[in-house]
Amino acid sequence: MSRATTIPTSFTTEYSSEDSTSFLFTTSYSGLVHTLKLTKSLPHNNSQTPQYNLTKLHSTDICGPNPSWLILDSPHTLLYCTEPGVAPNTTAAINVLQIQHDGRLISLGRANTPIEAAQGALYGPENNLAVAYYTGSTTGFYTTQTNATNPLSELTTFHTTSPPNPSNPIEQDTSHPHGIITLPHPLSSYVLVPDYGSDLIRVFLTSPTNVTELPSSEVKIKQGSGPRHGVALVLESRQMMVYILSEIAVSLTVFKIWKDERGEGLRWEIVQEVDMRAGLGGRYREGVVLASEIALSANNKFLMTSLRNDSSFSIPSPTDPSSSQTISSDSLLTYSISPSTGLVDLMDEVAAGGSYPRQFSLNKGGDLVAVAEQYDGNVVVLGRDVHTGKVGGVVAAVGEMGSGRLEGVVQVVWWE
Repeated sequence: MSRATTIPTSFTTEYSSEDSTSFLFTTSYSGLVHTLKLTKSLPHNNSQTPQYNLTKLHSTDICGPNPSWLILDSPHTLLYCTEPGVAPNTTAAINVLQIQHDGRLISLGRANTPIEAAQGALYGPENNLAVAYYTGSTTGFYTTQTNATNPLSELTTFHTTSPPNPSNPIEQDTSHPHGIITLPHPLSSYVLVPDYGSDLIRVFLTSPTNVTELPSSEVKIKQGSGPRHGVALVLESRQMMVYILSEIAVSLTVFKIWKDERGEGLRWEIVQEVDMRAGLGGRYREGVVLASEIALSANNKFLMTSLRNDSSFSIPSPTDPSSSQTISSDSLLTYSISPSTGLVDLMDEVAAGGSYPRQFSLNKGGDLVAVAEQYDGNVVVLGRDVHTGKVGGVVAAVGEMGSGRLEGVVQVVWWE
């Protein structure tokens, strides 16, 4: 059951005293990559509450008919864009795009890949690229060359299998790598891959020219969980923590992780399991709810997640705030992180700004959250207090970028 909510027109936080412009890139299953422009200006009445305006600046089909995941290499002004290759007469690929000063994108080349990239990330000092291929049951590793004719070369791939989960043989019929987790120092040579179909976290040891799978280091999580994405941080005590978001179980699993002194592998210990259906005040989300995204604040004090299909809020239309009609919105959750133990505690739950927030990104300053609302076809920007971690209301939004499960907005990333 949805809760009516009033979205505040302002939100208490610290703002820069200067006007500014940021760019965002977003993908849509409708076939386009959009460049968005967010402008911030201070009113002439010297109010400290800035005004934001989000507009669609450029659109291109340069990434293929169903662009999905974007990986930004900001220092080299490069954007890697995956084409899943699941539509008829299409080929799965990674497209290497050069970002122009005005946000336009031009192609530098492409490399054919396994089917349906779910997530990718840069790793290591060489900015190599790792990609999880859901339908292809494969994890791929690539070298990147910023000044080469062929800017992307396959280093190696790992095809993985697993028996079907008898309680969910359709979604968990075999191995389905879904995420890429890069670890901070001193474990930065390891890459973790949540396997949605196998209910485990795969472990890879990397070097600039080689990657080795470490099956003895992989860790199982509760059967039927469907691990999707994850993040990692190092506590003040130098203990490393890994947070795994599971889509089917709608849960967070918190691990301690450390290097095995007996070899090259890793050791794991579960320290907390969190049911993300449980809300503040004893509220519990019923029905078919799916967990979708997870992110850390820059100061490692807060963990944010998004839920799809929980329809917890009823809000004014972000793209037409003057309308008297309301829309259903799913949730963004914020957990505080204990600096001593790494355990999390739910502290905030707010409207995500629309339906099916498949993915979201925080800007560098941490005071804005951009959300990809898949079913509405909108990108919504929410205010955020960097000190308390609480998320406020909509400060800007733009729509008409494809909607629904098959054509909706997939991802949004900041370029600042």
